[in-house]
Amino acid sequence: MKLIGILFIAWIGCIKASAQEFVTTYDSGKPHIYGFYNKETGKREGRWIWFERDGTKEAECDYVDGKIEGLYIKYDWGQIDRVEEYRNGKKNGITTEYYFRRNIKDPLRKCMEKTYVDDVLEGPCRQYDQQGRITKRYRVHNDAVVADSLFAPDGFMYQTRLRVEAPETREGFRYITKTYRRPVKRSTAARSKLKNPANAAKPVKKKLTVNNSGVIDLK
Repeated sequence: MKLIGILFIAWIGCIKASAQEFVTTYDSGKPHIYGFYNKETGKREGRWIWFERDGTKEAECDYVDGKIEGLYIKYDWGQIDRVEEYRNGKKNGITTEYYFRRNIKDPLRKCMEKTYVDDVLEGPCRQYDQQGRITKRYRVHNDAVVADSLFAPDGFMYQTRLRVEAPETREGFRYITKTYRRPVKRSTAARSKLKNPANAAKPVKKKLTVNNSGVIDLK
């Protein structure tokens, strides 16, 4: 671990030695943009940070040879709003959006995940509710949704695009959408509770009784 730390510090030192610091500020004097330019190429290099007027971070990312590399993090009121994965200046990997937290002590929860390949939406995507449960899952290919699933407490719906032959078209084929629905499987006991809720009052048969005083009562 010490060796890694030493190498990281050395790397930062090399960047600063070959880069020109870039800083802009708001009228108030608070920082607006902070980063580095390569002295030789004039391109952005290393960590760049953008700030809001109140001093909280707006965004940050790393540049290599003028292109974003690694994670681009977008903030909203000081909280992480979106994290995007970049490679060679293009979105490659997972872009994750997060719910806004009213209490900063609450855990960070995903709102949506999307997959990109060279800045194009391609691959699996997911949507979540605020409890972290998947509510929708779909897959994108060639800029079109090819499979789609919606989740609900009573089951889920699945849609998929199928390629079928169509001689009447110029391409010789077309796509159709098929929908499948599947209810949630429940045990016999669970189904019984749904039909007869536990809080439902059971009918009680009343009986004629005679107390010690000889009075007839209906209980």
